[in-house]
Amino acid sequence: MSKMIISGGRVVLPSGVRKTDLLIENEVIAAIGDRRHFVNADHLIDAGGMIVLPGLLDVHVHFLDRFMGSVSLQDYYSGTKGAAFGGVTTIIDFAHQEKGQSLAEAIRLKREEADGHVTIDYGLHAGITDPTPETLSEMKGVIRSGIPSFKAY
Repeated sequence: MSKMIISGGRVVLPSGVRKTDLLIENEVIAAIGDRRHFVNADHLIDAGGMIVLPGLLDVHVHFLDRFMGSVSLQDYYSGTKGAAFGGVTTIIDFAHQEKGQSLAEAIRLKREEADGHVTIDYGLHAGITDPTPETLSEMKGVIRSGIPSFKAY
């Protein structure tokens, strides 16, 4: 179990910005308040003079995207590393199907490109480019697999 305290920063909260401390356990904010009330932690980060933001999400990226005769510039390593330096902790990319390809296959191939190369959390949107009856029948299964969003062309 990993525990970290971020201390002395101005923390952006839903109620506003205030100087406070955070206890992070296993990558989740476990407590907000005076660090003297927290248990010992493995790491202490002094955020004095800094603003502490929650992890940002970029829900529309295109990494190694093969679409309309081109391939996007960023790969999963360089794209997510750059995102992390900007405070982004999660991205959502597109798994566009090719003509005749199932959504499941497009998603599987996209995950193969990403897994082992991302430096932050990621998710996928399913991109429907061949809206056949077979493709449309896959949608409930795609949602059950954890991808609830679609973009149709």
